[in-house]
Amino acid sequence: MSWIYSYVPVFSNTNLQPYLHEKEIEVNSLNSKLNSLNSKVPSLNQTLLDALEHNQEQKCTVLVQEPKIEEKEHAFRLSILEQDIAKGKDTIDNYHSKMGQADTGHPLLQERFDEQPLTLRITKEANGDLDVSLNDLDEQLKGCRVLAQSNTHPVDMAVIPQRYTAFKLIADKCQTDLVMIQQTHTTLNGRLVDMAVTEEENASLKVIADKC
Repeated sequence: MSWIYSYVPVFSNTNLQPYLHEKEIEVNSLNSKLNSLNSKVPSLNQTLLDALEHNQEQKCTVLVQEPKIEEKEHAFRLSILEQDIAKGKDTIDNYHSKMGQADTGHPLLQERFDEQPLTLRITKEANGDLDVSLNDLDEQLKGCRVLAQSNTHPVDMAVIPQRYTAFKLIADKCQTDLVMIQQTHTTLNGRLVDMAVTEEENASLKVIADKC
């Protein structure tokens, strides 16, 4: 069997009461600080819940805007097709106009025929530009989906140390509990900062989506 020895200061009757009074004041001060920090926990908790709710609303906003992006994509494709149809009609009209001028139309038709490879190349380039634009829209849409799916931040609220069960706890124990509370407070503030950063990212994404 091993014995643990601890040094216990020996006080006379003349200085015991001042020492106890001093320690009692220290305990009261630490308890006061602990109560003050505990009183701030509900407010921090509510702030975190509000931030989570706001982020959820931002995620819903992004999800709602996805159909708008798709509608703009379809509208863009339709606009290109309408332009191609209009160009085709112009080509047909020009062809009939030239056919009506049989005497001088042959050279014009020949010239038009010679221009067909150039027209075809320009059309292919336009289609290529369309594909690039649509690919950009696809990438933006994928980015929206990824951010919306990953924009969940589960919050594990740190357990706040219980109040002291006895008034005569030694000052060292009170100091340890106070440090734990301060660390929890720092952790909560860090998570609030993360929420603010995520909110700014969602706002930036919303601006990009509105410009699409």
